[in-house]
Amino acid sequence: MAVEEIDDSSRRRSSRIQKLVKKNVRDDDIEEEERVVKKKKITKTTKINVTVSRKTTVTKKKSNGSNGSSEVVTADVKHESKISSVKVTESVEKGSESVVKGAESVGKGSESVGRGSESVEKGSESAEKSDYAKVRDTIRAFNKHYLHFVQEEELRVQNIEKASKNKASKNKKGGEKGEVEPKRPSKRPDLKAITKMIETSTILYPEKRPGHLPGVDVGHQFYSRAEMVVVGFHNHWLNGIDFMGTKFRKKAEFKHYTFPIAISIVLSGQYEDDLDNCDDVIYTGQGGNDLLGNKSQIADQVMKRGNLALKNNIEQKVPVRVIRGLKCPSSYCGKVYTYDGLYHVVEYWAEKGVSGYTIFKYRLKRIEGQPPLTTTQVQFARAQAPKCADDIRGLVCKDISGGLENIPIPATNLVDEPAVAPTGVKYITTAQVSASVKIPTNAVGCKCRGACVDPRTCACAKLNGSDFPYVCKDGG
Repeated sequence: MAVEEIDDSSRRRSSRIQKLVKKNVRDDDIEEEERVVKKKKITKTTKINVTVSRKTTVTKKKSNGSNGSSEVVTADVKHESKISSVKVTESVEKGSESVVKGAESVGKGSESVGRGSESVEKGSESAEKSDYAKVRDTIRAFNKHYLHFVQEEELRVQNIEKASKNKASKNKKGGEKGEVEPKRPSKRPDLKAITKMIETSTILYPEKRPGHLPGVDVGHQFYSRAEMVVVGFHNHWLNGIDFMGTKFRKKAEFKHYTFPIAISIVLSGQYEDDLDNCDDVIYTGQGGNDLLGNKSQIADQVMKRGNLALKNNIEQKVPVRVIRGLKCPSSYCGKVYTYDGLYHVVEYWAEKGVSGYTIFKYRLKRIEGQPPLTTTQVQFARAQAPKCADDIRGLVCKDISGGLENIPIPATNLVDEPAVAPTGVKYITTAQVSASVKIPTNAVGCKCRGACVDPRTCACAKLNGSDFPYVCKDGG
């Protein structure tokens, strides 16, 4: 009995061992098969067309080990930069990893190209000049031409003088009376520079237009009229009124305007009847003025060209640019011209001027909300007191005497806004002293010669108590 039990237990143990052995063999076979499969290499050629932009989209399709397909990488393309076909040999074990790395490299490449495109855009932005830079460069180009023509003119004059001296010397040796030829007139260098820039189409704003111009702020200074011409700010080097003629009505943007219309005026003291009160200007029309002589009026003015243009500005409420010319020793023309903003022409009238000729006058008022003025009043030729009360700045009452005086006495108010006339004022023509006021007797003067300094001998010094400040101080 005991022997049978031992045999049964031995058989059971051996069967368990056999099962374990078979299982281990099966596991080993499976592992061996997997190792063999992993060692097999699958070669596949993948064609990748990549367009690189700042934003690159990468799509991954997972590889399937059963059919041996690898991942496919695609990228959106904007900048039409194509990468040539790339042959990718991948193993099943490392294919997925290599494709992902390739996608990452493509992404990095797109980022670098994106940065490059951004730098190109920034470069293009910096290359685009601002309006202020354009104005500055235009004036520099004018100055370059101007200096060239100045040197050319100086050389021409030197050659003429040299030739004249040689001729005079020869005539003197020959016994003839030596005569020096006068210098022949030549075109001004600044006008030559303007002509040069017109011929080369380098005028900044060749088309006239009303209002502010880009790059020229209120307070901008020009050192000659020629500089204003080449910028296109005031298109005539001599006339005080720049206007747009009838040819502009053909343009769609101006079809509703009545031409001519004024776009800018220059206050530079050329007319004897002008009056400049900064924010309020009385401007004399153009024509009939002896510009090359004593600046006085020598003929009647006519309602045409610039005069008619300013009149049309009143009806159409078109503002004009006002430029003031003041003396400046650092300018080659002796003046500096400052842009003082936009003004509305509010009224006009005709009257007899100082010289007895008919002139047109225009009142201009500065538009509110602009930067403050940087220039002072322009002093005009043969400046005189205003001929009529309407020309006085801040006028609120033409005659506060009410006709009691032979000459009207106007009153002004530059403080209140709006300005109001004085009220409750009784004007008298003689001094009236109340009976309660005690009038002191007239003091006896001293006998000092020179300064009154000694209070012991001088009644004036005694009353004053010390030195007279207006006699002994500040160079008095």
